[in-house]
Parts: sequence; C-alpha cells; structure tokens
Amino acid sequence: MSTNNPRALQVYDPVLSNLARSYRPDGLIARSLLPSFPVKTLSAQYPTFPKAYWFQRLADNKVTDRTPSKEVDFIWSTENFLCEEYALKASISELEKLQAIPQLQLERNKTEHLTNQMELSYEIRVADILMPAGTLGTLEGGQLTAGNTHTPGTAWDNNGNPETDLKQAAIACYRLTGKRPNTVIIPFEVAYALAVNTTFRALLRYDATGKPLNAIEVGDQVIPNTIHGMRVIVPEGAQTIAGNEAAADSAALTEIWGKHVRCLWVDPSARWGMPSVCYRVEHTPKRVTKWSTVDPDVDYVREKERFDIITPAPDLGYVIQSVIS
Repeated sequence: MSTNNPRALQVYDPVLSNLARSYRPDGLIARSLLPSFPVKTLSAQYPTFPKAYWFQRLADNKVTDRTPSKEVDFIWSTENFLCEEYALKASISELEKLQAIPQLQLERNKTEHLTNQMELSYEIRVADILMPAGTLGTLEGGQLTAGNTHTPGTAWDNNGNPETDLKQAAIACYRLTGKRPNTVIIPFEVAYALAVNTTFRALLRYDATGKPLNAIEVGDQVIPNTIHGMRVIVPEGAQTIAGNEAAADSAALTEIWGKHVRCLWVDPSARWGMPSVCYRVEHTPKRVTKWSTVDPDVDYVREKERFDIITPAPDLGYVIQSVIS
C-alpha cells in the first residue's frame, strides 16, 4: 500500500539532553533584604525603648555651684518573637526512577522545584509583611505603621511626578523617627514605568559630573542604582501565578511585590539597638534532609527552617501604593 504523506516514514528525534523549557521565578530579594539575628530559643523577648524618652526636650540642664545635677532616666518594655517551622518535601519512587528518561533530570528538577517553592513562600511572606497594617488583613509578625502609605494623585505610568511621592514617603518616616529610608523596592513593571516617565527621565539627562547622559543607555537595568539617596532594588522576575498546578500554561503572572513602592530603612549590620524596619529572627537555618523508605520504595528530600519575621520599627517603612494603573 502506498502513501502520499512524505512524513510517514520519518522517525521522531530522541529527547535532547541539553535543551528544555522551564519558566521559573527569578530575582527574589527577600533573603538578601532582611538583616538576620541568630537565636538559640524558639521564643523570647527583646527590649523596646519609647522614642519620647530619647527625643524629649529637657528643662535647662545648667547647674550652679554645689547644686546636684538633674537626673534623667527612661522606661522600656518588651516585645516577643516566636520562631516557627516552615518545611516542604519532595519524593521520587523507585518506579519513577526506573521509568524516567535521563533527559528529564528527575532528581535534580524535583530538588530545585522544592527549593523554588520554599523561596517563593518566603518572598511572599516578606512582601506581605512590608505593607501597612490593615491593607492585607492581619498577618503574623505585624506590619508597617498603618498611616505610612498614600496613593499617587496621578499614576506614574500616566506621567505623575515620582519625586513628589518619594519625598512624601521620606519626610513621613523622618518626622516619625529622625531617619529617612535608605532602601527602595521598586517592582520591575513599576521600574519600567518610572524609566519612561517623562518627568523622571528629565532628571537623567546628565550624570553626576554634568555630562549629558542618554537615559536609554543606563546599562543592564532600567533605572539608576540610587534614587534620592536610597539604594534601589528591583525584584525582576519575582512573580507568581494565581491558582495552583492546574492553572493554564498561558495564565498571566503577577508581581509578588505588586504595583507598590516600598521605602524602608534597613540596617545591614543588624546592630543592637538599631531600629531596622524588619528583621529575620533565625533559630534554624534552612537545611536539607534526605531519607528513604522501603515500603513503599520512595526517596525523600526535605527543606525546613525555623524563623520569625519581626517589625521592631514599623515607622521606618512607607508604601506608595498602586503607583501604576
């Protein structure tokens, strides 16, 4: 029997070992953002000092001969932390290992998927905590000060004035704490809107030496490293998908950090007494455990960690919400 189909006798190529498609989240920042305090107990207290006792305007401290000096003092209270356990595991059965083609790299991909899910969970948790109280309901660990937020009168992608909004954020923190934010988190879509905002682009016409600068040629990023003295962090690729593994492959991704700009004061050295907006209190660093069972024949790998995320200085964070449409 003859056929006119020229592909009928062709054989499909074998599965390539050096090529695959696997979209994965990238640019996660939470691990590197928060200073970390190692602790030996799962829960404890830490002292907090009311700022009124440190900023108070005292009476005249001038004394005369043979008169006692005036005495100053302060009060303090405590807040709690509680490190809880977070863990996920993945498994591979003996039959899966026998049937899986080598090109699938089953064990490697299962382990990477496990790590990816742990990191996504942590990123989402930190992003949610770094929002003003009441905007996302009640979260464990507390949130930023409720009043430290505003929405631009004109969206940045509609040529609003970013400088006005950034100034409002910095001044709000300064008036509450005497410190201004030193870090600003700008999600990628927001950063791109900022880069093409004509008001903001006008500021990029010249470099620090006065030399004309082409704003389109700023390098491998869309905005500068520093804005208004704040270190710029752009979590490019920090996205998630609405739904679970049943979501269609064509489903749109959403930014974990939303369409909000977070202005924060973060102390990178985690010094005692420094009121960083947010800390990671770590009891057990992330660790990997592997084990096997014989009935059923399954290999397991697990990642777990114990920590708490606290906001000892919620006044040092400010969120400019919904800056783009």
